[in-house]
Amino acid sequence: MLEVVRHIAGEELISAVQEVLSCDKLREALDVSVVAIDLDPTLPEALKLALELMHNNIEEPVDVGEISRYVGISKRHLERLFCRHVKATPPRYYMELRLTRARQLLQQANKSLTEVSVACGFKTLSHFHRCFRQLFGMGPREFRESNRYTA
Repeated sequence: MLEVVRHIAGEELISAVQEVLSCDKLREALDVSVVAIDLDPTLPEALKLALELMHNNIEEPVDVGEISRYVGISKRHLERLFCRHVKATPPRYYMELRLTRARQLLQQANKSLTEVSVACGFKTLSHFHRCFRQLFGMGPREFRESNRYTA
């Protein structure tokens, strides 16, 4: 059905539909909004490498300065690439990536909140709670409870 919608309406609508339905679960069930950005073939190689590094280091996040050195560009140039192509700063994107992973673990796994927060690179449970609430509008425990009743 998505192919029909793609043919009629184009990629932009498909991305929106996939995000709403969460039907595209590539790369360990990452959110469609994250995957759609990463799979864009027009991205500069340095940005692709930076995104890959972030995806591969969710449990132990890498500093943006280290990422820029790894991909061989300045930190400022990396920030410009993110703003132009991803519409977010590198730290913001990385945080959303980690929190998206946390949300998936809360939905799919029976790990404790502490285990989820550690698996997503948070040093303290309180920081994890604060960031999760800020992005999703509810705490991780509330999210898990509400997801149990809708599943």
